[in-house]
Amino acid sequence: MKYTLMVLLLITFLFKSDVIHSQTFIWKTPQPLTDSLSNNQNPVIGHIEYFDGPGYYVFWERSTDSFSTDIYVKNIYSTDDPQPFIFEGDYHYQNPQLIGNPGLYSSDSMFYLLYESDKVGNKDIFVVKVSASTFSDPVSVTGDDLDDNHMRCNYMGSIVWENDGKIIFASIDDLHSSNWSLTDPVTISDTNSYNPVINSNSGWYGVEYIAWEQHTDSNIAIFYSYRGVSDSSWSDPIMLYDSADNRNLRFNNDFWSMGMPLLVWDNEENGLFKIKGYSFEELDFFTSDFYQSTPFSPSILPIFLLVNEFYSESFLAFEWVHDGYSDILVSDGPWMSQEIGYYVNISESFQIDRNPQLYEGLEYSYYKDIILIWESERNSNWQLWSSIFSMPMGGIGNNVSNGLHLKTYPNPFTTSTTIKYELTEPSHVQLTIYNAIGEVIHMAEGRMMPQGRHTVTWSPSHLPKGLYYAVLKSEKGVSVVKIIKQ
Repeated sequence: MKYTLMVLLLITFLFKSDVIHSQTFIWKTPQPLTDSLSNNQNPVIGHIEYFDGPGYYVFWERSTDSFSTDIYVKNIYSTDDPQPFIFEGDYHYQNPQLIGNPGLYSSDSMFYLLYESDKVGNKDIFVVKVSASTFSDPVSVTGDDLDDNHMRCNYMGSIVWENDGKIIFASIDDLHSSNWSLTDPVTISDTNSYNPVINSNSGWYGVEYIAWEQHTDSNIAIFYSYRGVSDSSWSDPIMLYDSADNRNLRFNNDFWSMGMPLLVWDNEENGLFKIKGYSFEELDFFTSDFYQSTPFSPSILPIFLLVNEFYSESFLAFEWVHDGYSDILVSDGPWMSQEIGYYVNISESFQIDRNPQLYEGLEYSYYKDIILIWESERNSNWQLWSSIFSMPMGGIGNNVSNGLHLKTYPNPFTTSTTIKYELTEPSHVQLTIYNAIGEVIHMAEGRMMPQGRHTVTWSPSHLPKGLYYAVLKSEKGVSVVKIIKQ
């Protein structure tokens, strides 16, 4: 049986075409994160340990003139004012990126911040380590006389960037040690290569991917390279897609979804753009049915469910141009429709809105937040805005839309718990229990069950304390409930 623990919930809200011009109650009312009297751009969100504790922090570049750019920080759940993080006179500190794994804290290492700066003349990439009470001195990742930019990194400590048409890779060794160091840069692609991206986390799938634009005389193709997390070498470049022009590549930003490697981008042909995507796990493409004359700049975020087709179970956000404005549209649930009518206009600002990015947020006992952040033109400046989707965890287990009612009691439990489900009609069912990293812990024999209520007692005395998921599949669909062993 093929299983991919991609989403722990399927929400079946299907809104009609009129919703793209109105807010819904699911996405919270957008809120500004910054003032509109300065330029605020290129935000990145990380779940990190900072001075006032662990949280979801947004870093971005802020400027009030053309002479300097600073990096600011704010806890996205806090009402506190943004604070300067890296700032020093007449220099530009730009494109902040984060390295830090929330499951691997040590007393010495909290997180790393990388950025691009022209302080030494040409644009170079630097990294600072933020410890319990100090910043390390900036360490240069690069070291030639050419500009290094379009830098991206992931929570595993991998760094990729563009240098004069080349794609360069380096990483941080001993990431959670006081003896951390940078590896020597390695060239991944050496000609006509631009705008690289890297998948956010390779934890569960065990593979890192780098993708980039390969410019030729006739088009812009997409190439990629990969390696296993235990490997030191990258594969030779592989052509992924070469039809027409392709740009604005983005991997998903998730840091809890075990690195589900999803890539989305703008595909331009004959002056019109479409959204395309590819799953490196499913080896499958997706193409939207809608198009426009300007780029969509799409962003995608998978959540977890036992499915084979990832795009029906992912959040998607993008820029939508209409009536002289550009707004941010986002799917109104964890699925991706090919029809533009199934997306909600989240910005509704009658402004120019751009650069949407989706991230995972706080996880509570019964729901989980999805964070959407973007840039909006206000007072001739770029202002950061955000909205949050609070997604019930296990809510479908109590929903009758798929003919299932899945519950557990007690939950949390210590020795045993009873898994209860109800069928509104006879159905063939399969109950499977997974641990937090997607391994099958228990699989009951699939069989035909009559209409009515049914119970299964689960007593995992041999298993450690922690988080588990019960997944019930029937002919009507899938239902999931989160179980905690104390």
